[in-house]
Amino acid sequence: MAGSKAWLPLILLVSVSTIGLSVLSTHRVAQSAATDLMLRFAFALVIALWVRADRRSRRVSLPYEFDAFVSFFWYVAMPYYLYKTRGWRGLVIALVMAILVVTPIMVSTILGVVARLL
Repeated sequence: MAGSKAWLPLILLVSVSTIGLSVLSTHRVAQSAATDLMLRFAFALVIALWVRADRRSRRVSLPYEFDAFVSFFWYVAMPYYLYKTRGWRGLVIALVMAILVVTPIMVSTILGVVARLL
């Protein structure tokens, strides 16, 4: 994946999950454990696939198991990978990704509070 196309799956996942969680929150419906698990898995998968595609496009040689490591521990492995491949600039990208991951929760919480106040 090259350029902005690489960000498309993550942005699409953030958009869909933000809308879904916001609808639940504004209707005062709690998110189920299954939904939470599915979103965690989806974010881990999308980030792992992004790292894999980026690693291939940059021809970065890493152990074969690194993809599995990113899948299970993306919150540690992804910043490590970005720092290794881009230096300090990579940590800024990691911060942007972290913000995208928490965006659905933040937006739905804010909308839920506003809905309760109205």
